[in-house]
Amino acid sequence: MLGRAVLGLGVALVLFGAVEAGLRAAWGPPVSPTTYHELFHRDRPHWAEQGDGLVRPVFQDKDEVAPFAPAPADGVRRVLVFGESSVRGGSGLPPEQEFPARLQAQLRAAGQDVEVINLGRPGLDSGGIRVLAFEAAAFHPDLYVVYAGHNDIGNAYMFERFHDVESVAGAKVRILLDHLQLYAAMRQLVKSPLLGTAAPGGAPPPMSAAQRMVAASGFQQNLARLVFEAQEAHIPVVLATVISRLDAWTTGQPVCPGALPPGTWSGEGGRWSLHARPGDDAALLLAPDAAPDCPEAWFLRGQARLRAGDEGGLADLEHARDIDVIPLRASTAVEDAIRAVGAATGAPVVDIESLARPRVRDGGRLFVDNLHLTADGHAFVADALLPEVERALARP
Repeated sequence: MLGRAVLGLGVALVLFGAVEAGLRAAWGPPVSPTTYHELFHRDRPHWAEQGDGLVRPVFQDKDEVAPFAPAPADGVRRVLVFGESSVRGGSGLPPEQEFPARLQAQLRAAGQDVEVINLGRPGLDSGGIRVLAFEAAAFHPDLYVVYAGHNDIGNAYMFERFHDVESVAGAKVRILLDHLQLYAAMRQLVKSPLLGTAAPGGAPPPMSAAQRMVAASGFQQNLARLVFEAQEAHIPVVLATVISRLDAWTTGQPVCPGALPPGTWSGEGGRWSLHARPGDDAALLLAPDAAPDCPEAWFLRGQARLRAGDEGGLADLEHARDIDVIPLRASTAVEDAIRAVGAATGAPVVDIESLARPRVRDGGRLFVDNLHLTADGHAFVADALLPEVERALARP
């Protein structure tokens, strides 16, 4: 009896694997069930309108990019840039100072006849970006550039997604199922995705490790699907890791002030800043031991270690970012997901995060806040992207 049971289980697993392999061969990787927010509106069901021989983006709400032709002129290469507020609108800068326009200027200065169209928008996460990229393929792009990753965990927090994930073990099971095309097909038969809605009554509770895990996994799925769909349409993709400020800590409300030496917080009226005082370094180095879940403790220890010449303090700053109770910056898991998608799909990855690490103390020049770029920051991103974009456009 035991032998028959083992044989039956083995046959079932082989059949299941064959079905899953067949579905993946036909349909590619599944889309994450992560809902997306703020791409379309009820009174504006499409991201762009066409008329008079032009495409007019209408999804960016303000300072929309200029209309463009449905197809580029003869001999002109078209690059579409996708992303969030770090690409369009979040810095309060005019579009010509954001990195897509800077990238276009650099390419043209090098003699290339290229147009770079900025299709970023505040609030987008990977679900919306994937839909946008799929539909934008109709406008004859020669290359996609994707600079995204800040919003998936932040939107999961703001709109209380994955609140039903209570444990890391449960999250791992959910992630496993969500990565199966067979499960995705069955899921579509029984329900349709819903748009996220804002959490009622103030800020949601802090995200658990399980919720962060599911959000990062959903980001990776959607990014992989975007690359798959682009490659199926013969559109090459350049991916980029995203950068955020690590050398400053500002919040609306201190999370664990009792774990820190007196005087480290300053501010009022819902805007508080954290300051590491050199005289407190001995206490700050021990603060995370007493309060391991306190992001401010990790931030201050990282600052103290960097002052002492210990570059390991950078890891503390990154950990503080990763456990921030208001998770609006791309986490280490999201950055690793971008690299993993590149390795799995062959899409080149410009590792801007690694390029920015030597400038960790230069956040005031690169950022207007925790993640939106100054004009210098946009120039830094454009410079980092330029060589890989040139290589991608040079390929036949």
